[in-house]
Amino acid sequence: MEGFFDKSKQTHGTFAITVFVGASLYLHLVVGGLSSLLSLKSLVFFLIGIVGAPLTVGVGGYLLHVGVEKALRRIATYPPSGGVVTASRAMGLLISVVEVVAGYLVTKGAFAWWYG
Repeated sequence: MEGFFDKSKQTHGTFAITVFVGASLYLHLVVGGLSSLLSLKSLVFFLIGIVGAPLTVGVGGYLLHVGVEKALRRIATYPPSGGVVTASRAMGLLISVVEVVAGYLVTKGAFAWWYG
């Protein structure tokens, strides 16, 4: 089971980086235009964010994932019934949505602080 959790950590970290880069590009283009991407300050922002995103949003998403999985294991039956499978899929989707929203909000806050 350790291999699963190791893969899950990596997945949440990669997802956090993807959300950070997408949100950063969006914010740069909306607020400062294309020219705002071509600065040293922007490069440093991206480098710090690529390291910081997995350490903040990625870890949070992973801990949420582990907590939900442990809760679902307590109520799950074997073999899994249709309701448990549906609940598991819905929770996976909800965790992804929470990670995207949290990643965008953290990136927006960092953007406002960095350029403010």
